[in-house]
Amino acid sequence: MFLCFHMKALTTLALAILFSLPSALLAQDEPEMNVKDTDWVVISTAKTTSKENQATAKIKIKGAGIKQDCDLWVNLSKFVGTERKHNVARMEPIALTAGADSEHEASFAVPEDAGAIVFSVFTMPTGKTDWADKIQGTEVASKVE
Repeated sequence: MFLCFHMKALTTLALAILFSLPSALLAQDEPEMNVKDTDWVVISTAKTTSKENQATAKIKIKGAGIKQDCDLWVNLSKFVGTERKHNVARMEPIALTAGADSEHEASFAVPEDAGAIVFSVFTMPTGKTDWADKIQGTEVASKVE
């Protein structure tokens, strides 16, 4: 009975300590995220990334914001100092259906000389490739450490 009492007391103490820890300590494996939420897409990527890792963006398409069948494009740009270099990497376009929700992921190797990277996410009419034909677009960035 004495042992049972001590085990309950230790369990209670452990739970009290666990619930009093700041959430940042409990979520150390979870990177802090940059999130861009628009009427047609939510994009999220880590606020910081390293050159040793792949840079990844999660893309959630809001079907209500997709008014016509189109292609989803994801390009990666980098900053070297204060100079932005566009389109250092690009995913193949993904077909989107008007009104349909969908989820996608874009991953790219981090360029060695990048101080920051930017995911450009945009839609174009199916089969079009000229920036002037873009329907909608947005960006989210990540610092490279």
